Amino acid sequence: MEGVLFSLTIYLQRLYYPIVSLGSLYVSLKSIMPIVYKLLDVLENEKEIKSGRYYPTIPLQGHIDMRNIYFKYEDSSCYIFKGFDLEIAQGEIVGIIGKNGSGKTSIIRMLTRLCTPESGEILLDGTDISLYSVEYLNKHIGIMSQDNYLPGWELREIFECNDESDEEKICVLLRYLNFSIGNFTKGLKSKIGENKMSLSGGEIQKIAFIRLISQNRQIYIMDEPSSALDGDSENRMIHLIDKYLIGKTCMIITHRKAILEICDRVVELR
Repeated sequence: MEGVLFSLTIYLQRLYYPIVSLGSLYVSLKSIMPIVYKLLDVLENEKEIKSGRYYPTIPLQGHIDMRNIYFKYEDSSCYIFKGFDLEIAQGEIVGIIGKNGSGKTSIIRMLTRLCTPESGEILLDGTDISLYSVEYLNKHIGIMSQDNYLPGWELREIFECNDESDEEKICVLLRYLNFSIGNFTKGLKSKIGENKMSLSGGEIQKIAFIRLISQNRQIYIMDEPSSALDGDSENRMIHLIDKYLIGKTCMIITHRKAILEICDRVVELR
């Protein structure tokens, strides 16, 4: 009997290490599968990539990597960026500060393919941004610029409301941000500019911000989002950023101290 138990123990020991090895192999494979899937997606869409119409089936994760960027506008001989580097990890909130002309807006334009650097690389999730279609970038990158042109639009159209449930959610967010929706006789059906309906700079920012956070994006870019807001409304905006954009990659161009304090780090452009 003792001999049988001894043999069984040896046999189980021999089984143990292969099983542990299989577990380690599983963990390793699980970690590299996103890369494998992306490679397969690229191989399957070779023609679209070459034509600049690449629309990946894999959602954007949100890793931004700008490497050795040299950039100037065509009508200027002065470089805005010379050897500029900026990396933003997935889920990181980064504040961008700098004087006028330091390149803050140029970064936004390059990340949305509205302009192209003279040299260097811009990578999203490790893929050159020039390979993505503009349609794909628009679907995965949400932008709140300083130029929010609204006349002629109904409020519900601006927020892309599909039903009453969507409208109610938007109204709750607007009221929280101190936007007086009750001032508009038709509510979200009110059209900007109709019956002399006009908006202040702060109201426009509130609408643009609520529209931004109600979109399902992986990267969010905000250009001076609270510049026209009072302190209370700005604090409420910060609370909504913490609540709705958690785990999202955020780039916030601002000089407002309260906004910068919620950033994981601040990059100053010179």
